[in-house]
Formats: sequence, C-alpha cells, structure tokens
Amino acid sequence: MTWERQAFPRRSSGEPGVEVSLSRQRWSVFAATKSAVLIDDLKKEDARHYALLAGGSLEM
Repeated sequence: MTWERQAFPRRSSGEPGVEVSLSRQRWSVFAATKSAVLIDDLKKEDARHYALLAGGSLEM
C-alpha cells in the first residue's frame, strides 16, 4: 500500500497500515488506512493521526 511518497509529514520512515480489497468479475472495492504519531504544534505533544482511503470500480 502506497499513497504518494508519505501520507504524514514526519522524520522517521515507515507508516503502519492495512488494506482490504474485494474483486469480482465486473467490480472491485478497496479500503485502506494508515496511522502515524506526529507532534501537535499547538499542544507541543505527540498525537496519533489517521488517514483513510477507499474506492471502487465498476465495469459497464
């Protein structure tokens, strides 16, 4: 699973994530999520952020 170069701007590499997909003859769907611990600039503490990507296709 890859979204651009980095889903969250941070110094360390690697972002935990999971992806599920289902494909049939004429359609497919998928959902993926990633998370990262980032520094909250306002509170000056670590906070976990999440990203979700979902989509599908249909052959007509």
